[in-house]
Amino acid sequence: RGFDVLYQTTVGDNEKRMEQVIHTAISRADMIITTGGLGPTRGDITKDIVMKACKVEGYLDQEVLNKINAFFAKRKTCKASNNDKQAIVPIGATVLNNEVGTAPGLWLEHNDKIFVMLPAILHCNNSFIFKRHFYTPKISLILIEFNRISSRV
Repeated sequence: RGFDVLYQTTVGDNEKRMEQVIHTAISRADMIITTGGLGPTRGDITKDIVMKACKVEGYLDQEVLNKINAFFAKRKTCKASNNDKQAIVPIGATVLNNEVGTAPGLWLEHNDKIFVMLPAILHCNNSFIFKRHFYTPKISLILIEFNRISSRV
């Protein structure tokens, strides 16, 4: 089970370099998986760059914002206003709930490409990948279809 990983790239929080990496990924892959860049800081720009590359606007998802507020309330800590940025969701994206942190993952299908944006924290990714999200019926079917895709190189 699985699919071939043809390329893996690491890029820092630099807007121009990240734009270049995302555009290169779009040109050579059907599925682009990112980790990191979904947090509340100025350096967390992955979601913004993907939205820009896809020419997709974002909206404030009230359900995500409520979960972020509940996360901080449960811990009896104050939420910084920059955490609200994590509730911005690209139009057309599916929110992948994060059960252990504040940054939700995102699944965006655009122009025959699939973007899977996951938070960087390893324990968050384990929660996403192994507990729920990659094995929902829709995602399982897509991954099965990806197994049939051969390299175009």
